[in-house]
Amino acid sequence: MTSMSIKFFQRLSTQISLLVGFVGIAMFVSLATFTITEQTAENRHVVEQEVLTTAQMMQATFDRVVRYERTDLLHEILSQLQDQPNVLAAFIYNREGRIEYAADHHWLDKPLYQALSIAPQTWHELNANSDITLHHVEDQGRLTVYVPLTVSSDFPEFRPFSLMIAFEQKHTFWSVAQSRLTTLTIQLIIVLLLVALLHRYLNYRISKRLGHMQTGVQAMRDEQQRVAIDVRGKDDIAALARQVEAIAADRHAHWSKLKNLETAVDQSNECIIITDAKGQIEYVNKAFEWITGYQRDELVGNNPRILKSGLTQQSVYHELWDTLNQGKTWRGELLNQRKDGQVYTVYSIITPVYNEQGECTHYIAVEDDITERKADEQRLHYMAYYETLTGLPNRLHMTQIIDQALASLEEDELGYLLLVDIDRLQQINDARGHEFGNRLVQAFAERMKQWTEQQGVQLAHLGADLFAVLFPPQVSKREVAKEKLYETCEALLKITRKPIQLDDDVLTMSATIGAVVYPQKGGNAEQLLRRAETALHKAKRYGGNHFAVYRQQYGEEIKRQFDVERMLRHAIKNDELDLYLQSQVDATGKVVSAEGLVRWHHSEQGLISPGVFIPIAERSDLILSIDRWVLQRAAQILVSKEIAENPIDALSVNISARHFVRGDLVHAVSELLENYHFKPHQLMIEVTEGVLIEDTDKVIEVMRELSKLGIRFSIDDFGTGYSSLAYIQKLPVSELKIDQSFVRSIGEKTTHDALVETILSIGEHLDLRMIAEGVETEREARFLTERCPTIVMQGYLFAYPVPAQEWLASFSPNCSTTRSK
Repeated sequence: MTSMSIKFFQRLSTQISLLVGFVGIAMFVSLATFTITEQTAENRHVVEQEVLTTAQMMQATFDRVVRYERTDLLHEILSQLQDQPNVLAAFIYNREGRIEYAADHHWLDKPLYQALSIAPQTWHELNANSDITLHHVEDQGRLTVYVPLTVSSDFPEFRPFSLMIAFEQKHTFWSVAQSRLTTLTIQLIIVLLLVALLHRYLNYRISKRLGHMQTGVQAMRDEQQRVAIDVRGKDDIAALARQVEAIAADRHAHWSKLKNLETAVDQSNECIIITDAKGQIEYVNKAFEWITGYQRDELVGNNPRILKSGLTQQSVYHELWDTLNQGKTWRGELLNQRKDGQVYTVYSIITPVYNEQGECTHYIAVEDDITERKADEQRLHYMAYYETLTGLPNRLHMTQIIDQALASLEEDELGYLLLVDIDRLQQINDARGHEFGNRLVQAFAERMKQWTEQQGVQLAHLGADLFAVLFPPQVSKREVAKEKLYETCEALLKITRKPIQLDDDVLTMSATIGAVVYPQKGGNAEQLLRRAETALHKAKRYGGNHFAVYRQQYGEEIKRQFDVERMLRHAIKNDELDLYLQSQVDATGKVVSAEGLVRWHHSEQGLISPGVFIPIAERSDLILSIDRWVLQRAAQILVSKEIAENPIDALSVNISARHFVRGDLVHAVSELLENYHFKPHQLMIEVTEGVLIEDTDKVIEVMRELSKLGIRFSIDDFGTGYSSLAYIQKLPVSELKIDQSFVRSIGEKTTHDALVETILSIGEHLDLRMIAEGVETEREARFLTERCPTIVMQGYLFAYPVPAQEWLASFSPNCSTTRSK
């Protein structure tokens, strides 16, 4: 029991004790008063009866005294009467009120009212009565009786007299109380017993039970505690106790819900703040403390303006309060400031709370710290719209910029778009590494940025080595626009050729430009970019440091290439390709080997030149499929009956550089050897010098692996590309093939003669088999055989390429060719 409960119980017990005491006193006083009053009345009645009796006796005595003429005895009679214990005085007086007879002669002939201290008015009232009359004088404790004295009519001469007797009234309230002391004591004891019983009863039924009630009510302060009041019965207090328990149970259930809600709110990751209608903070949760850096006691009582950073626009606050004043919920972003001064962004939902009278009492705000999310959004936006390497707009962003420029074009306005591609970046990456290449791109971008800022045009980095420059509309005539475009491209090429210094390296750069004038018919950003790319591809064909402006036929050419690629895929899938063989002869004209050449007979377009579809296949993965098909077809030829009966030195086939670097050439050849069991040395794989610059180490590794299988290699078009004797010495090469560009015009004492002689000398010193291709005249053949008797020749002078089956059918042990005239 708490001290407060004890005080309440003591206070209630005292109050009940006082109440019971007061009731007891009232009972005792009432009972005593009743007893004394009743006893007094009874005593008074007895006295009055005695007085009346005495008066009547005195009246009869007086009649006898007169009758017997013994009036002398009246003094004696009065003396005897006065000697009685309760008689104070007795007088006989005449009509005038003067005393005629008295026990004490002193009072004779004196007025009666003086002897008895009776007011004259009272004496006259008593004297007017004809009967015995009693008169109580309470303040003097005296009873006076008036007795008229009458005599028989036989004595007419006797004057009428009256007798006045004064009795002492001893039976007063207190005298009666003293006489009934025992009775009163018994009554007091009974009252005390009743009071004690009543006190005990009330203490149990009221005080103690109310004390339990008070303890239960106090226990309701602790919402976590379930209240059980120790009050039994069916009376009002018990019913009240049950009601209190029910209220406490509801309160506990409500508290549990509130506690769960408070815990959820306090532990929520979202910031929650509650203010009153004036904006004074009343509550914040832990997340709000953690986000803002303020403690709860620093915030409560303050205005949320404590978090104001000054960076949120005033229009936002105006919208916020306009919405709240309309009784609606406001949602939006706010820039706030933490305690340490750091600015952060929150997405806030603020709702006004109204009471039953429709008055706004509070505002509840739920806030989510979206600072990191906003930063992520900005990063994602940057990554989506900018190249991270250079910080320039990327392709997506540039597309939007171009679309905006096209949408805002006025009639007859012309601008142009440039795509700038860094030349030989892949080779630089392979030689110096991608990190160096990235730094080079950054330096190139910085140079481009300086130039475009001077020109007032938009620069973008579309990825890798490709940049875009958008010139806004400047002229209205297309001829003038093209003229200015040519000047711009020339100036930009000059800018790109300036050396770039990275650390201690000074690099001479160049670029290729594809340009297009806009607007184009039906053109949007993507179409404009594709046309600029088409022009760029066209410029690339001329090598680096060139530019090309888009023309309609370029687009048609690109479309033609796409159509060819689509048809080529279909041709490979449906086995529409064919392998032709062209004989290779020795100095005597005997066929010693052959080269396999891919041909494509289209069902509608007829024979499609390898010069058309091979470059297209090289730009896609189709070349790998063609390579695999050529190798399989070569294996089938090498195991044919004709070759088995008349073995040849070699069957040469061309394999793409991509197959060496990215394909599975070793695995493919191994499977062919396992499946067809041809003699591996008869398969001669021709590689161009360009293969060596793709990935030299990888190419050499593949060539050595195939050499271990017995496959031989020939360097095709030797002398036209990457000429390095050091690399040739490292390669497992069996043959050098002189390109037809050197063979033409030999024997006419041109520089070609010296070049061919040099190549033949190299082959002789390296002990390599030498082949000359493109031999078409007797002079060319004679020049070659005179300088190298072991040379093998290939060309139209000896044979044209024919289908493989036709070539095999015409091949015989003593097969030789007849030179064309």
